[in-house]
Amino acid sequence: MLTVTLKPGAWVDPARMLQVIRDAGFTPVPEEVRLVVTGTLSKQGDGFVLALDRMQSPLVLSCVAGSVPGAPDSAALAALAGRRVETEGSWAAVGTGRLELTAINAADSK
Repeated sequence: MLTVTLKPGAWVDPARMLQVIRDAGFTPVPEEVRLVVTGTLSKQGDGFVLALDRMQSPLVLSCVAGSVPGAPDSAALAALAGRRVETEGSWAAVGTGRLELTAINAADSK
């Protein structure tokens, strides 16, 4: 497994990264793309979005409660809506992509 830590404000689009791996003749494993990001969580329609902070350009990720044991549920996400949070999750290459959360915590206001 390869771990990459990006500088604050940098973003590597997971969908594009997976395509580059595929184009190079390798088989990407989308389930192994894990992200730890901070931002402001908001309720949007029936789901949630995370507006990443400290970005050079605004970036919003669709978020869903994860399906693994111990993952936050929709009620936990709703309780943190409007707050700055630190999240951890797996990238799901569904539609335009989404973050399936495995952990979420209120973050300080740094």
